[in-house]
Amino acid sequence: MEHMPAGLRVQGKAVVRSIDKISTFVLRYGLVLVVFWIGCLKFTAYESKGVFNHASHSPLLAWAYHILDVRDFSRGLGVVEIAAALLIAAGPVWPKLSIVGSLAGIGMFLTTLSFVITTPGVCRVWISCPRRVSWPVPGQGCCVVGSGYLDPG
Repeated sequence: MEHMPAGLRVQGKAVVRSIDKISTFVLRYGLVLVVFWIGCLKFTAYESKGVFNHASHSPLLAWAYHILDVRDFSRGLGVVEIAAALLIAAGPVWPKLSIVGSLAGIGMFLTTLSFVITTPGVCRVWISCPRRVSWPVPGQGCCVVGSGYLDPG
């Protein structure tokens, strides 16, 4: 490495910076696409029922069903998720505003992960038949939460 010409070292750093910029772009807008898509799905009847099955058992969200019906609650979640996706997408232009979207994404992912604990029967199904149920690999939730935090300035 000591005998490498200075020009090659500079080019190598430029390549690393380019790869870093491309990977940040792919990670940011891949996350935006998925969160936006999930938010849009909250406006469908099928997803509203799915949300109810989990959120109605959650101490964080069950109270909302005393105020809103199933569809309205799901639509509200959809609006929050779409707003979070758009705020994350704004990162290159408004980095401080994107922090709000990233924090909303982290909150969304952590709340969703809490359903594993609060929804009756989920752990029992997971323990008794792990081959029939598609569960995330250990650490996947941390990876998703961590990518929600992505805000390289």
